[in-house]
Amino acid sequence: MNLSTLNELIDTIQSLLDGRATSAPPEAVAQEYCKKCREVNDRLSRIGLMLDEGGEIQALQLAEQQPRVLDVAIALSFGRETEWLEYCRSRGYEVAPMINARTLDVLQGIQAKGVAPNHPLYRDYRAAVSSKSDGKAFELIRVIHHLNPDDENAARELKRLRRKLLTEVLSWIREAHAAGDSESVLAAMPKAEECGDPEEYEHLPEWREALAIRHQQRSDEAQLRMPALLETAEEQLRSGDWRAAALAHGEFAQLAKTFGTAGQASDTNERAKGLEGQLVNHRAEASRIVKVDGLVAESLQLSKGVEARAASLGLDTEFATPLLVELALKAKQISDLHGEVPEASRVRIEAARAMLTRSIERARSARRRKKAAVIGMAATLVLAATGYGFALDLANRSTQAISELRAKQATAGLRDLLDRLDGKEAILLGFSSLSTPAAEARQWLAKVAADTLAADHEILLLEKAREAAFAGSSSSELQQKLEETEALVAKLPDDQRKVAEARVMIVRNDAIRDWKRRQTKADESALKTLERWTPVLEKVDYAASVEVAKDVIKGYGAVFAPLLPLAAQSDTREALLRLPPATATRVRDASDAFEEVGKHVAKVETALAALGQASNPDDYHTALTTLAGSRFKEAGLAKAALDAWPREEKVRAFLVFRNDLDALRNAKEEDLSKVPFPETATKEDRRVIGELTNCETLNDLWEVTWKKRSGLAETKPGPIETWLGKGALKANGPNWTGKVASPISRPAANLKFSEQTFGEINNVALISNRLLAVSEMMENLQLSSLLDDTGAEYRASVLPLVDRVTNSKGVSPLARAFVLARLFRLIRAREIAWGAHYCPELLDDMEKFAVIERKWPLGEGSWLAKDKPSYAQYWEQYFVEREHRSFYDNMKRMKAAVNLGIKNSITLAGRVGGTGDMKLDSSNVSRLLIGIAQLSSSESGMYIAGIAEGTAGAKFVSSAALVPYSPVLCIDMPANDQRFLQTLHASDLNQAPTTETP
Repeated sequence: MNLSTLNELIDTIQSLLDGRATSAPPEAVAQEYCKKCREVNDRLSRIGLMLDEGGEIQALQLAEQQPRVLDVAIALSFGRETEWLEYCRSRGYEVAPMINARTLDVLQGIQAKGVAPNHPLYRDYRAAVSSKSDGKAFELIRVIHHLNPDDENAARELKRLRRKLLTEVLSWIREAHAAGDSESVLAAMPKAEECGDPEEYEHLPEWREALAIRHQQRSDEAQLRMPALLETAEEQLRSGDWRAAALAHGEFAQLAKTFGTAGQASDTNERAKGLEGQLVNHRAEASRIVKVDGLVAESLQLSKGVEARAASLGLDTEFATPLLVELALKAKQISDLHGEVPEASRVRIEAARAMLTRSIERARSARRRKKAAVIGMAATLVLAATGYGFALDLANRSTQAISELRAKQATAGLRDLLDRLDGKEAILLGFSSLSTPAAEARQWLAKVAADTLAADHEILLLEKAREAAFAGSSSSELQQKLEETEALVAKLPDDQRKVAEARVMIVRNDAIRDWKRRQTKADESALKTLERWTPVLEKVDYAASVEVAKDVIKGYGAVFAPLLPLAAQSDTREALLRLPPATATRVRDASDAFEEVGKHVAKVETALAALGQASNPDDYHTALTTLAGSRFKEAGLAKAALDAWPREEKVRAFLVFRNDLDALRNAKEEDLSKVPFPETATKEDRRVIGELTNCETLNDLWEVTWKKRSGLAETKPGPIETWLGKGALKANGPNWTGKVASPISRPAANLKFSEQTFGEINNVALISNRLLAVSEMMENLQLSSLLDDTGAEYRASVLPLVDRVTNSKGVSPLARAFVLARLFRLIRAREIAWGAHYCPELLDDMEKFAVIERKWPLGEGSWLAKDKPSYAQYWEQYFVEREHRSFYDNMKRMKAAVNLGIKNSITLAGRVGGTGDMKLDSSNVSRLLIGIAQLSSSESGMYIAGIAEGTAGAKFVSSAALVPYSPVLCIDMPANDQRFLQTLHASDLNQAPTTETP
């Protein structure tokens, strides 16, 4: 598992802790987390032993092996691991061990110190390099670079070794592909992934083939394993171990999701769905049992506290009242969950409740007796009062009685006392100490009367609703009204509240019965909804288009909206209006599943809209990345487009240098206004130029045509002869003299010239004497003008000479090939200096020339033989295919185009739709379109789609299929330069130029 997959596991755990739905079963998540914790602890244990034995270097190397142990440990210690362990423990899942923090701290301390250049790791690295152990050297330099990131030498060495090892691994993969050795391909892939940057190899055909082999192998393994997993899950479920069944079923579901069920029996899906339904019920039941057990344990703990308090300090109302309420609440929660309390626990809890109830009742009885005594005493004092002193004392006692009755909220007693003060004992109100409290008490009683009236009004409304069997009242409205009325009743004094509470309780009890009736109907409705909509979820095909999924789930929200409040897990006002746990779980899961699909649909639609609105490549890339991170067919297409998306530098290199990045980088440093050629000539340059200049079989050769004259009567005229002359014949009266050589029958390097005379002196008639075309070509080359007078520096480019030789149609192809071979030798020695990278056709010609030359090398006199050699046809064909070459002019045009291709910005010209159709943005100028095409079944890359004229909204059709959702790019430049570059690419790709369709 790499860090990316590990982070996905932690995200799943976070979702489970937050109560959100996940695709992976929690049992499998718990098992996988345990496995990762054990693996990291195993590595830490080995590291700890190495550190204890003084093996710090070995410990660091083991810690730095991929994935790094610190990175894994940090990911596993995600901040809520204690909460996750309790989650697993409470549900019976596998509980992971804690991470070995001690060894982690020691390791972090060592790594924080870093390493100096004299550290033993450097010595070991140098030893590995000396012994040519690249693999070991790579591991060591990777550790050194991590511990000492400021070491630039280490960074360079790491890059060098990484590239070298990647090159070797890719070579192994290519050789294994060629040999059909799939096992070797699979064995080499992890090595490439470990040492290489994915951008360096993921676009290569051999790597794509390797990925296909890996996927096929995993798919084959999955197809073999899936039936056994399904059988195991069914067997475990029959034996009663539903958690083991869930693990097997979870692994089956993940394999089915990744690799499908091709090749499985036709009933596989039905069996898997049946198992999933049963596991949902088992999980819901297990969750219910855990909640009930927790509530029972909490109630038992409270009961033990009551027993301990009763035995030590005793029970009073302040202690007893909240505990009695809490025990009652937990009992109700257990009842709502249809839970059973074990007999021993039930007896103990009931005993505690009885003790609390008795304590509260005793306190209430004492308060009632005290109230009666106070009122009786006040009446006696009034009747006995005969003087001021007694009246004052009685007024004070009455004031005290009012205060106590107010505190106890005894409205009846307070009203009786005030009535006596208004009647028989009115004289006492003359004392201000009594009159003020009495007035305040009357105001309080008036407020109590108003509150009582308001509560009575609401209770009457509820009683009317009860008489009408709650017709026309929704469950939520009735529950809210009950809670509001109970809140009003709770404000009333004790003696007023009891009767009101009893009336409300009667309504609530009937409401509960009504709710249960409605609950039964809701459960039936929910089951019907699930029966109808669960198959709809199964029709959601993430491999299909988002429009298909959107149509499938249409209308799910309105269907599930009324069911979700009844299936909520948290407490709500409709505490009694709950679906059974199993049904509620299924409703929540189904709704979450639909919601998840809806989120993916919305994400895709948002990303597609952003693609359509993007105005530049960066915005388009951002939107495409969002689309690739979603689901459905569009995400896969977007991922493929992203994989093929080239960097800006590659776009420029493709357009102007046919993917040669080095050429592009060199061009950025050059003066593009000048025609390039080397400043100085090398010794080899002078030798090659001298060889051409002094070649006897090429320079200053003349054709001498003559025949014997007829002399005596018996002498007949001779046949016409054609010889070669070294220079022109010189006139000497009626005769001509010069050095000539007779024709040769086979190719030769040296001609044997001898002095000959043609004319009357030897009875020979000279017919013609003319310069050979090959020598005329050599004169036109003006080789002497290439170098200065000293021969040390170049004065001009050699490309015009290449053009002249290639276009000399009247000259023997063998002679032209001999000359071109020398000119190409000059260029190959310093291609960048001669600017060959600006001439793609020249590079192609040189490559094809070299192929022919390797098979049939030419000598100086190869072209002189009367009978052409058999290989002459290949050289003839070479020049026939290259008529009208103009490398020099093309270079100047190319440099102008390169200048624009380097400096001008890359813009978004349009986009390719999901079906491969191209849509261009409006423009008033022509554009050379750069697209991403499917070049083969396994490879995609940049492609010149053609030139679009400046017509807004016109449709454009590329000659090659473009990758769906890929961008269409262009670089601003004049139309002439666009056509020139298109011509180069059309020639290279054997692609006909394309234009807009009418």
